[in-house]
Amino acid sequence: MKNNNLKKKLNSNQVTLGSWITFQSDLDEIVRIDGIDGLIIAPYDLSASIGHPGEIERAEMKEMIEKFQRTCIKAGKAFGEHIVHPDKIKLNKTIESGARFIAFGTDFNFMIKGLEDEFRS
Repeated sequence: MKNNNLKKKLNSNQVTLGSWITFQSDLDEIVRIDGIDGLIIAPYDLSASIGHPGEIERAEMKEMIEKFQRTCIKAGKAFGEHIVHPDKIKLNKTIESGARFIAFGTDFNFMIKGLEDEFRS
């Protein structure tokens, strides 16, 4: 395959994602950006932007996540979420909400869980 053909093929299969991390950002405007295929929500960043860092279970946060999902669906954009603390129930709810991609946990969380499990036995 020639280099130009390879570039065309790779570019035609490229997906561009954005991230909604601050409540000050106009989500309705972001979803209209040409070339953005989907958005992911960053709950910890978003919680910090509303003055409650790390409080991702607040009712206000849940409302913002639901707004994010509705806005993306209405705009025809794929959406995803970062589930920082692995939780099967949260994972299933996020999948049922229509999320197309999910960041599940962090390497640090999995490492701590592994160490806890190891020292319990």
